[in-house]
Amino acid sequence: MTYIRKRIWILSGIFCLLACPALADEGTAVATRIRIEWGEQTPRLWNARFKMTGGRIETARSLGVDADEIAVIARKQDQVLYQPRASRVFNSIEFEVRGNLTAKLQVYLQDSNDSSITMQHEFLLRELLQQKAILPVSQTNAQLIVQQAPGEMLSIHVDRPHLIYEPEETVSLTVFPHFLHVSEIAPGESLSWVLARARNSEPVEKGKVQLAQTSRVELLKAGAPVSFKAPQEGVYNLRVQTTSGYTSMVQFVVLDRAARKTLVESGEGTPLLVDSLTLNGIQNQNDLVARRARGRIRNSFRSLFKSGRETLPESASTLPWSAWHLKISHPQQPHRLVITYPAAMDTHLGFSLLEPDAAGQLVPVGVDGGVYQPASPSAINPQESGAESKVELLFWPKVNNPILLFHSLGRPDAAEVAEVKVYELAVSTEDVSAELPATVEKKRLVGPYLQKPLLPEIFGATQILDPSSHRSLDDWQTFYDAGERLAQYLQYQRFNSVLLGVAADGSAIYPSETLDPTPRYDSGVYHSSGQDIQRKDVLEMLFRIFDREQLTLVPELQFSSMISALEKLIQEQSEEAIGIELVNFHGQTWRKSQVAARGQAPFYNPLNPRVQAEIVKVFSELVDRYQKHSSFQGVAVQLSLNGYLQLPGLDWGYDDATVNAFTRETGVRIPRFAESHKYEKRYQYLTTTALPQWTEWRCQKIRTLHEQLAGVLSRAKPEAQLIFSARELIPTHSRQGNVITALKTGAPFRPILMEMGLDFSRYDQISNGIVVRPERFTWGPQAERDLQFLNTHSTIDDSFKSRVNGVVFYHQPLEIRIPEFDRISPWQPAFTWLATQASPSAESNQIRYVHAVAALDPYVTFDGGWTIPFGQEQTTRSIRSQLIKLPARPFQTIESSQQPVITRFSRGKEKSVYYLVNDFPYSCQATVKLVMPAKATLTSLETGETVKVTRSASDECSYMIQLGAYDLQAFEVDDATQTRLLSVKTSVEQGDLKELQARIDQKKKMLVQLHRSQDDSSAVVFRADFESKNSRDYILAGWESKVEQGVAWNLDKTEAHSGRTSLVLDTQPGNNFLRTNPIPLQDCRYLNMGVWMKSRSPNMQVRISLEAEQNGKLKVQSAIIAVDQNWRKYVFRVKDIPSDQIQNAQIVIEKLGAEKLWIDDVDLQIHQISPEDDRQLTKLISTLALAWDSQRYLDCYHLLESYWGQFGEQITPHQSREDSPTSQPVKHVERRGLRKLIQR
Repeated sequence: MTYIRKRIWILSGIFCLLACPALADEGTAVATRIRIEWGEQTPRLWNARFKMTGGRIETARSLGVDADEIAVIARKQDQVLYQPRASRVFNSIEFEVRGNLTAKLQVYLQDSNDSSITMQHEFLLRELLQQKAILPVSQTNAQLIVQQAPGEMLSIHVDRPHLIYEPEETVSLTVFPHFLHVSEIAPGESLSWVLARARNSEPVEKGKVQLAQTSRVELLKAGAPVSFKAPQEGVYNLRVQTTSGYTSMVQFVVLDRAARKTLVESGEGTPLLVDSLTLNGIQNQNDLVARRARGRIRNSFRSLFKSGRETLPESASTLPWSAWHLKISHPQQPHRLVITYPAAMDTHLGFSLLEPDAAGQLVPVGVDGGVYQPASPSAINPQESGAESKVELLFWPKVNNPILLFHSLGRPDAAEVAEVKVYELAVSTEDVSAELPATVEKKRLVGPYLQKPLLPEIFGATQILDPSSHRSLDDWQTFYDAGERLAQYLQYQRFNSVLLGVAADGSAIYPSETLDPTPRYDSGVYHSSGQDIQRKDVLEMLFRIFDREQLTLVPELQFSSMISALEKLIQEQSEEAIGIELVNFHGQTWRKSQVAARGQAPFYNPLNPRVQAEIVKVFSELVDRYQKHSSFQGVAVQLSLNGYLQLPGLDWGYDDATVNAFTRETGVRIPRFAESHKYEKRYQYLTTTALPQWTEWRCQKIRTLHEQLAGVLSRAKPEAQLIFSARELIPTHSRQGNVITALKTGAPFRPILMEMGLDFSRYDQISNGIVVRPERFTWGPQAERDLQFLNTHSTIDDSFKSRVNGVVFYHQPLEIRIPEFDRISPWQPAFTWLATQASPSAESNQIRYVHAVAALDPYVTFDGGWTIPFGQEQTTRSIRSQLIKLPARPFQTIESSQQPVITRFSRGKEKSVYYLVNDFPYSCQATVKLVMPAKATLTSLETGETVKVTRSASDECSYMIQLGAYDLQAFEVDDATQTRLLSVKTSVEQGDLKELQARIDQKKKMLVQLHRSQDDSSAVVFRADFESKNSRDYILAGWESKVEQGVAWNLDKTEAHSGRTSLVLDTQPGNNFLRTNPIPLQDCRYLNMGVWMKSRSPNMQVRISLEAEQNGKLKVQSAIIAVDQNWRKYVFRVKDIPSDQIQNAQIVIEKLGAEKLWIDDVDLQIHQISPEDDRQLTKLISTLALAWDSQRYLDCYHLLESYWGQFGEQITPHQSREDSPTSQPVKHVERRGLRKLIQR
């Protein structure tokens, strides 16, 4: 999120200030806040020091927006140090100071990269309270601004945790005339106030407060009260003014709990078409295409008549894109955008709505989306030529001419679009009771997931232009509109909840004393009016909206940023700080040995009691603040590889305090090691000898932390649930090596989680906990295949299973930069950066939902990423609408249900519910037989219609239902005592079964062909016995010395394992290294080399390696062996070679000692598959045969979709010599292609 909302601080700054009342006597201390800001367009790495004489700096915080902003400020005795980690355009810091009016603030600035650029100045507090100081910084274009914040002269205070009211609720404020500290002007006879709607100057109410009878001292101490009744729903500005001319303003929100709002079609139910485009072609114009000659805002006129494509520099992006203006009559009203595109096997369409901010600039992030046809074989591929699919996007345009930009999701071939239509919707308001009936059973939660609280950006909520700084800033209207539209979006798309990251990237959308959030997600602190007298509690507003709309809001806390209390301990280097930071097996902390991803990292050690206490404090603060809301049904805590709610892996957690605690609590005695190697040695001991106790203890400590969080929530609200949101918890590597490779060979996943301190098999004891299984999605063939393997792997499913399960679908954002559009954008300056979260196209989009239901029976299902993956919601609406009607209670799997259908049943207090799920690429017909009382009614949860059944003489009845490919059908019976399912029989079309059988037969045929590749007749064989007189010129021509000149090896006729000759590496300098020419590894995964060697040394170390280039980097797989004075055979094997990803593969033999090394009888074989591959494939075929004979068609399909089922799809089996009638007998070194291998 490098660019997200950097408009908060890149432009010039305005300062906000609150102060406490004090006397005007120069000798009396005054408490106030001072802001300092400096910078220019050229980024610089500034360091700064601040000190106050005649007073003190009570608190200091940076107003930057980086996730690790807390660490920018440090204390050194009576000085405050400002030390950002990277160059910045602008720098801003806020102090709370206390001192008399003669106190002085000393400021010292220096460019860290140019020590000659410095500035030092001293500011008198009295002068700062009278007017701001602006000074140039020599040798730069920067300015230093030091001032009291806007609104401080006439300060408004409210004794309330938030500024959200209900209609007719009393609004009570206190106004303090702090200008009396430094001004001789009388306060005046009265204080007038005007209440108006935000962004509207028309008054709603007015009033006056008499001041004539109040002394200056009393006004400074107690202030002047202002009180009135809150008007009807909306956002309001209250402006106060004295007769002496001082003004101030505060903004607040009024919400009516009984005014529910929903979206409806305009025009009496008929969609109102407001714009359309017929494109019928590929989108590769790389231009803003002219549509109409009509005025646009600001400097957009020049883009209307562009007649050709602008010539771009060679360095510019050449990815295809096209942009079109849309015609909108009513901005800020809800609209539905429908994009029709050809349904094709290679669909790759990205789309973005581009609009200016309040300053007329084009800045990220906006409404981005995309669709693609998955590369996975499980995807539903288009069947008909000329078929079309649709994208449907709900949006609220900011202006009347937004730009719709199409792109190709980063591919070089352009996307195709057939048609674009825009419909206008309307908002309907009705009066309802916000109270849920007491008898309503708790339902399952299904909704979008927003990792980042970018609600204003994705729902078109406009900002306001600050009149002094000309910055586009958030106000309460921004968040009010965003919150309303979020609720309307959820209802329109048939979601019942949202999982929302409320504390992310070092910022938050609620006031927090424990987190000290940055302004990244609320820029209101920069308003020149000072209208945010306290940080906006956007989360409180959202909960009130969700209470009214009977939706559920699950706030997510992401423990991946710094915590101020812990940073203070670290900076002070106190004894309490020992063990707070994570330490690896080299004794290094994370921040000293790693680079934080976007300022987020596992900074702290979750095994440490002090860290755990701070985590609980952050969690408790959120729960205590919002648990009263009906829409508050739980809290999610993010488990991430970049977070500290668990460990990042087995390489971390070796500080003295943690290891001592382990020894003390387990009784395991760790040997004492020398101080210089203690971390490496204790790591070696704890990950070998004491590994079971070490991992079990770490898991127990992490589980105890999670139990503390669950206890806090349970005590505050017993029915609320703690959701362990494991968004990115599947590492690429573990102790077993590459995780995917390990899983492919049958390794369990549970030990990998235990390396991170997580053992979800023990989480049943957390009664209010839900463990969420992560599934990740991205676009791109190789990435898709890897993620498909992880998303559907049964051992991963089992590792995340607990008493109650959930799933989160995380779409990795595709970050796309289109610099060409910057120059032609009608809104300047422009920075066209897109964060696209694409969805599978059409029916393929529902596969993940169906599979999750079949595998996990999830209580909670969330789908998203940085933002919501817009555009394909209509394809999952039926499934989601049924899921949210299922009760949140356990369902029992019906064993008598015939494959491919999985059936689950649950009996409640009043009703019975069951569902049939077809996680299968073919449709099927199911015959359901059940016992149901004659008076009972069977209802489809999809349509709400009564299902007609055929009854027998008893209470037994049956009916037939057609399930489509990847389909879900749920039913409800209004009986909870006698209803029970007897059986579910299925039938699949014969044509579909023949297709499935053909896939199985093809797999068998492929196995036979690949099996033959293990024979010498099919393998690439290289043998060398060094007996031929042409050995040097022919057999060994591929071996090269490490030294460019001189002979690295010789043939020795005095030593040989067989025959009379061997190769010798002698004692001459440089004669210790041999490398072959590139080896032909095309379609080959397994290399096996046997070599006989002896040495004059009793224990010479020899390294044998396979080196290759992968993605431009050298990759090495090697083994070090000990060679003694006798001839022995050594075998070097490399398996799972990614031959399609590597180039220039070579075998290297290197002696690591000084003595001679003899080599003889080299036997190098390169196979398409390894013996382990062959065993797994043989096992697959036998399992497939058994499943097919048992009519377990779903098992057959899952086996074919598994890693081994897909194995070999890209491999063309080599033809053995026996299969080729024209092949000739080949000598041991004369195989086709081998001569090229060994020639120089």
